[in-house]
Amino acid sequence: MLRLLPLAFSIAALAAQPLTPQLRPLDLETVLTEADSFAPVLPKVQWVPGTSLLSEVSEGRTGPYVVLRDPTHGDVREHGFSAGELGRALLAAGCTNAIETALPEFTWLDRTRVRVVEGEVVYHWVVGSERATVRNRLVGAATATEFAADDALVACQVDADLWILKADGTRRRITWDGQPGDLEYGSVAHRQEFGIMRGMRFDPSGRRLAFYREDLRPIATYPYIDYAQTPPSTKHGRYPMAGRAHARVQVGIYDSRDDSVRWLASEPDADLYWTNLQFTPSGEQLLVALVNRGQDHLELTRFDCATGAREAVLLREHDAQWVEPECGPWFEPGGSGRFLWKSPRDGFHHMYRYAADGQLLSQVTRGSFDVVDVLGFAADGKTALVEAHGPDPRHTHVYRASLDGGPLQPLTATPGSHLGTANHDASLLLVRSSTLRSPGNLRVLDASGKQLLVLAEATTRWGEFTVPQQRWFDVRGGDGTVLHGKLLLPAGFDEQRQYPLLLYVYGGPHSQLVTDSWWLFGTRELWLAWLAEQGCIVATIDNRGTKHRGIEFEQVVHRRLGQPEVDDQVAAVRHLASLSFVDAQRIGVHGWSFGGYLTLRLMQAAPELFACGVAGAPVTDWRQYETGYTERYLDTPDENPDGYSAASALAGLERLRGRLLLVHGSDDRTVMLSHAVSFLDEAVRKGALVEHMLYPMQTHGFSGASRQHLYRLLARFFAEHLLRPTAAPRR
Repeated sequence: MLRLLPLAFSIAALAAQPLTPQLRPLDLETVLTEADSFAPVLPKVQWVPGTSLLSEVSEGRTGPYVVLRDPTHGDVREHGFSAGELGRALLAAGCTNAIETALPEFTWLDRTRVRVVEGEVVYHWVVGSERATVRNRLVGAATATEFAADDALVACQVDADLWILKADGTRRRITWDGQPGDLEYGSVAHRQEFGIMRGMRFDPSGRRLAFYREDLRPIATYPYIDYAQTPPSTKHGRYPMAGRAHARVQVGIYDSRDDSVRWLASEPDADLYWTNLQFTPSGEQLLVALVNRGQDHLELTRFDCATGAREAVLLREHDAQWVEPECGPWFEPGGSGRFLWKSPRDGFHHMYRYAADGQLLSQVTRGSFDVVDVLGFAADGKTALVEAHGPDPRHTHVYRASLDGGPLQPLTATPGSHLGTANHDASLLLVRSSTLRSPGNLRVLDASGKQLLVLAEATTRWGEFTVPQQRWFDVRGGDGTVLHGKLLLPAGFDEQRQYPLLLYVYGGPHSQLVTDSWWLFGTRELWLAWLAEQGCIVATIDNRGTKHRGIEFEQVVHRRLGQPEVDDQVAAVRHLASLSFVDAQRIGVHGWSFGGYLTLRLMQAAPELFACGVAGAPVTDWRQYETGYTERYLDTPDENPDGYSAASALAGLERLRGRLLLVHGSDDRTVMLSHAVSFLDEAVRKGALVEHMLYPMQTHGFSGASRQHLYRLLARFFAEHLLRPTAAPRR
């Protein structure tokens, strides 16, 4: 029999804790209407570019104001500016929306200037001056905007075409044939896979703009329906399903010196993903990580911006499972062209240092843990600050790394999640820390990790309510791998009683739910806490296939997506069901998106375990999911037909016994409504009784009244089929 590992979980540690009399239980109305107010409260702080100064927003008797803090000199403070000063300066510049009692969103440009965008106008203000200046103007209908250095240029996407707006008032349209949904310029390409979150970017000097041209016309049209109309009408859309044609992408370079556009050299028939666009520090070249359609090979390629010509392949990566560049390269300061590149080539995600010509210089980080990001480079050119998970993947730390390699120096040593932001020369670090049981604090460290200043301890509304007990646990998964999990336990937990258990599941690639960080805010998290208040244990497990435990742990799902994940979750739940305080007849499961998919798979794979489940927006047939994501894990349907069949949530419906509710939004553009329709059609064909709730015109994430309705529906469903002492009989 599987057993909980004793070092991570002690039954004795679950003893009831006395409730503080003044605290009250969390109620559902608070969860649904006040979730935003549960976020930890910390001051708004940012580094002033090029300095060691922190800008912090404070509240005064006459309104908010900005204080500049210098942590290197014993926290010397000086007045930055007040809302009144900035408001009057904006009013003097003609900004009719400005007020003197509230601070607008602002960005420091340097030690003396801030940027404010109000409506369609970009303002610059020299702190202390009486009048702001109009630096540039935007296009009101723009769907995407990108700012060049010093805002001398602004790029705007309007109706899928690009416009360049210059500080002198000139407006220049640089593309002419854009068609929303068919041919788009400056949009986020490849459906936001490979970490692509921007469709355009300026070079460091602000002279050139790199942008995507995405031709979606090879993709089959998808009939989106607008049910808000009478009669309902179709909306034009396209969706690239696995094994089928997807978008063709090119990268253009706009040069403001002559208003020209040049295209990076490409082969017309090459089926590639264009990822990780990054200008060199000079702005004369653009680096692109080109990934083949099979996603097992990449070439980091350097292009000449003046001609678009392909200059060199700086490095190549190959992996029999997949390659997935999502960030970098990170260029070292000083103009040498040296850069860091993240790769899992030694089994874990680590940083490698390259010369400008692509020569490998050193492996910068090593160890049996994943490095996530580069936070900054020291002025001496010898070290960098990196964010990594360290020996325990539930923790996140900041380390100082020698660029020549060698042992990492931890700057954050205590357990928890420590997220850092470095100043301009990485001599100081602003750290946001928290743990599973504490919302944490905000502090400043120096380059050696010495704490210079605690800016604030986070506060939350949980001081008004009873907080569910939280516990770690470890179990062994389907192949014996140790898996990390956490439990939410009802207040006054008594191991002599039996409680229903809800498995909250996601389990898909890129996810990690079990972290040593404060997470009890947001409607979903508060709803789970509320469910614990109703007397239910809530369990979460990170199965194989999730991130931050090395590439082998992630890639075990290759060509068999949905199998190791199910094996691990089932093994964990079987063990939890064997514990004396868990009522094995009252176990439910709930998840959204990939978690919705696993909900369906779990209820079919182990029908005797689950009394009920709610699957939200689930993938049911991977043949209907998008190309980039699906083919990375399963290859194409023609290449891996058995893998697609085994991964399907349609194949085992005849084994379904528990009560199942399927929830979907009618306008979901991520997991199409056709997934729900296919599942329900198969349920009818096989005689499986399934409940279904359709949310009109909701997308993949619900909002407004629909979100509140969803959680009321979940509350009622689990009250009826999970929380009652006698769970619904399994069919």
